Amino acid sequence: MAGLLLRIMISGFKLDWTLISPVYCKLRWYGLQFGVLTSFACTCLAAIDQYMCTNARLEWGQWSTADVAHRLIIIMTITCLLHGVPYLIYFNLVRAPIAGEISCTSDNLAFRQYHTYGYLIILADAPLIMTCIFGLLAHNNVHQLAHRTVPLVNVL
Repeated sequence: MAGLLLRIMISGFKLDWTLISPVYCKLRWYGLQFGVLTSFACTCLAAIDQYMCTNARLEWGQWSTADVAHRLIIIMTITCLLHGVPYLIYFNLVRAPIAGEISCTSDNLAFRQYHTYGYLIILADAPLIMTCIFGLLAHNNVHQLAHRTVPLVNVL
């Protein structure tokens, strides 16, 4: 809803809050990275859970419980919340030296490189890759379910 509200304000009223308020600039980037990482992590955990449920090894299926899922979600949420703290510190309203325009970005070169290479390429893409891998493995497990069923024996 915050992203939609921002788009409505920019497109409809020509008012960009990220260029006016340093607090909104920081919170927008914090919320964006938190939302992306949390949703990708939950999707990845769901694919891993599906793989564990459909696996032939029964001990792997025992890890697929609601209690384990709740703990993993809490751990991932706290991790994503803590990961966003540098976004609250390093993102500011910065005036471009040549054009003189204000933008909501980081003026710290090391953090910008981390954001580009560490966050966008590794942290945002790794859960998607893992989701695809575990999704394919779960799909393979489901196709093998027919071969693992025990036939009923009719005893007279």
